[in-house]
Amino acid sequence: MPLTSRLFAVRTLIMFAVAAFCLSFSKSFVMNVMIILGQAHFSMAYLYQYKAGKVDRQYVIKYVCLFIGLFGGFSLFGWERTLGFVAGTYFVLHFLYDERFLLAEKSDFYGWMRLMPVLVIFAARSLYDWYQIDLLSYAAALATSGFIVWAGNLVRNRRRPNYQDISFVLVFMLGMVFVYGEPIVGPSAQRNTLSFIIITHYMNWYFHYLVRFSDKPQILKTLVRDIVLINGALFILFLGYHYFDGAAADYGRFIFEPSFFYLWTLMHYMVTFRPTDLRNWVPASSRV
Repeated sequence: MPLTSRLFAVRTLIMFAVAAFCLSFSKSFVMNVMIILGQAHFSMAYLYQYKAGKVDRQYVIKYVCLFIGLFGGFSLFGWERTLGFVAGTYFVLHFLYDERFLLAEKSDFYGWMRLMPVLVIFAARSLYDWYQIDLLSYAAALATSGFIVWAGNLVRNRRRPNYQDISFVLVFMLGMVFVYGEPIVGPSAQRNTLSFIIITHYMNWYFHYLVRFSDKPQILKTLVRDIVLINGALFILFLGYHYFDGAAADYGRFIFEPSFFYLWTLMHYMVTFRPTDLRNWVPASSRV
């Protein structure tokens, strides 16, 4: 949908609210919230794919094969650190694909030039989180350079930034705060860097569809009901996993333990991937 001033204001408010949340709480608490929201997000995606008639025989075969490959491979070989790095880094791409999709943007080189600083800074943070390879200073320099090139392109072509541009600039600037803000806002900044962008992604999807169906009361009512029921069910299941023994704890571990959550995340990427996303890598036009 086109990003009007009103929608931009709400999206910006969502972004800053999520940032404040991630800066205010511990890594473990934010991680648990992210996992609950994530599993609800995945469940919503599968439910609405089913409602749209996309869950056919080919879909089920692909899903089962992916499940066996990912979960079987993890059971045999572990891969926890690699899994976390791949899931975290690819999520940034997933976020950028989906943000452009939600904003109804066409794929072109200008758009990628604006987004690359975001990708660089969050991917470097993911690498540091999982392998303690400190490339953040180099990544910050590269990301800042990309940001300057993008801004220079605006000036050179006398193009005024639109709301989409400003939205991604805010993501970039908040990303820099998370990566380098520990002396000011405390250690929760660096620890919750990726959680910030992930939770923002969940909230943007809900907001997008609530706005999209705002003039269709029956659909909107069903959507709100599904959001409340699915998120509520995941929250209750998490409480059972976290505070009780028995079947709830055993089943909950398979859903909420971080290593398994990364597998479910990769499953989500693969079965919700849009072939049109590939056009982001082969732009149809160039404004540089």
